[in-house]
Amino acid sequence: MTRSEIIEAAKELAACIEGQDEGRAKVIAFNLLVEALVCLRTIADNTTPVKPKVE
Repeated sequence: MTRSEIIEAAKELAACIEGQDEGRAKVIAFNLLVEALVCLRTIADNTTPVKPKVE
């Protein structure tokens, strides 16, 4: 998901909350949460663990 897609989803989420569309707001919020977890997992997979220096 690109930055612009995230911003668009956040705007849609805000509109749903203002319009009292709780069901749609929950779906959008869940999708954003899943996207955030995928991003964190990608970062974790691409990060080399630092091994402590043993002397």
